[in-house]
Amino acid sequence: MNFFSNIEQFLKDKGYPAYRLQQLYTNIFQNRIVDFDSMTDLPKLLRAELKEQFNSVLDITDSTLQIESFKEESDTIDESANVEKVLLEFNNGDRVEAVNMLHRENSNKWSSLCISSQVGCALGCKFCATGQIGFKRNLTLDEIIYQPLYFFLHGEVIHNILFMGMGEPLLNETVFDAIKFFTQKRTFNIGMRSISVSTVGIVPALEKLINEFPQINIAFSLHNPFNNERKELMPITNQYSIEEVMNVLDKHIEKNKRKVFIAYTLLAGINDSLRHAKELVSLIKARGKNSYLYHVNIVPFNRVSIGNVSFKPTGILQSDKFIGVLNSNNINYTIRKSFGRNIDGACGQLYARYVKTCYNLIDKL
Repeated sequence: MNFFSNIEQFLKDKGYPAYRLQQLYTNIFQNRIVDFDSMTDLPKLLRAELKEQFNSVLDITDSTLQIESFKEESDTIDESANVEKVLLEFNNGDRVEAVNMLHRENSNKWSSLCISSQVGCALGCKFCATGQIGFKRNLTLDEIIYQPLYFFLHGEVIHNILFMGMGEPLLNETVFDAIKFFTQKRTFNIGMRSISVSTVGIVPALEKLINEFPQINIAFSLHNPFNNERKELMPITNQYSIEEVMNVLDKHIEKNKRKVFIAYTLLAGINDSLRHAKELVSLIKARGKNSYLYHVNIVPFNRVSIGNVSFKPTGILQSDKFIGVLNSNNINYTIRKSFGRNIDGACGQLYARYVKTCYNLIDKL
């Protein structure tokens, strides 16, 4: 039985006062205690009932959750992140991955945790490893919550949560419940501006996201400014055109004055020409007085080792030409670093197909 999605109702059904849930969450999210027997501020009877019903806080499926960890550590001070990727495998064989990036700049340190929302993905974007797997199912609320909880229970402080892992977040309605959970003071207490959702542009769900969470960070995965060409890379364009998505984002910016990020992966000979750069400029400039709130994230293509993905990263010379067009037209942009590339943990590389060498989670805590 899932724990976080059922615990509040369970306590109500048993007739316990509301403050027992607060005590339970204090044990988990402040004291990092997941063993019911160690929650000594709870009545002995309640602890016994919790064990009987849920076994443990980590019993989030009907089967045991197992993990494997991969780490990539930068070897120079000026490299700004160490990366740990965790493979989550359920006994039914479903696998997802989560990636924690520990950034450092001078004396400042912070983390960005990239989490998954689906097992696989139905959208079939041609340059993404996850898209080559196909879609199996949406993650449950507990399976989404567990990803930051895993790192938290291993001593990490969760600063930022990014729905940029496996799957399209806006095709899983449970993501909305997860955002509400993450932002509760009694759980992770993550500020809305510290949560980011990446989407290819699922228009109805995007409108809902903006209405319910106006302060959240939105990253629109564009990757090609021409509809006909984007359809070849990202079939979802057949359903929601670039302009349809941009119109929704325009309304968001006009109402909430929040910056919107446009993700653009440079693919050699595919979307990196000056023609593409100029069209990207035109697309942003067409937003009018609010065009300055669109920020382009230039993402280097990360090679993937699955399926028939044969794209190549754009060379430095051509990248500079492309970026030069943005720069000369005063388009705000950032060249993103590809953290975790050596462990298949960078953008577009997640596919969760490793030789099974897993360990029981409880044994590792």
